[in-house]
Amino acid sequence: NDEAGCRAACAAADDCGAYIFDQAISSSNRCRLITDCQTQQEAKVPTPCTDCKSGRNCHTCPKLIYTPGATNIHWICDSDGDAYNTEAVEGTKCTPTHQCNVGGEPEQAIPAEIECKSPAEGSNQGAWDFGGSGYDEGTCDVKCPCDKITIPKSEDTNLFCDSDSQPVDD
Repeated sequence: NDEAGCRAACAAADDCGAYIFDQAISSSNRCRLITDCQTQQEAKVPTPCTDCKSGRNCHTCPKLIYTPGATNIHWICDSDGDAYNTEAVEGTKCTPTHQCNVGGEPEQAIPAEIECKSPAEGSNQGAWDFGGSGYDEGTCDVKCPCDKITIPKSEDTNLFCDSDSQPVDD
């Protein structure tokens, strides 16, 4: 009937993602076990609990590695923060900023969505599920090859490139 007991009850339950221990209006202690790993905002908690003690059993996935570049695929996630600067909580889903043909290889297919999943047996770290696409967190930001750009020759036309390029007159 205390916070340690509530924490232990959550740890013992297979489907407990978090617990909240507080004192109810009737002055009795209350332990609530929550099945989903959610923030207060996601759980639509109407008012913050100032006298609560709580904990989460949720697992997190490693941060994604950001590769800068205007044509690179990056990931936008449905969670607070982003998966590049914070570890995403299990259940977080991310979609690519855009699609492109990455060399035409089947193993280079860009997944429509990636998800932070519960850890494998014997691990405490969640894992990103790239939908069998051959991606992993080390290669998820992929540079898209650009098609040839044709710029008409005219007065006052300026072009700026990230790397040295030699113009070709066709």
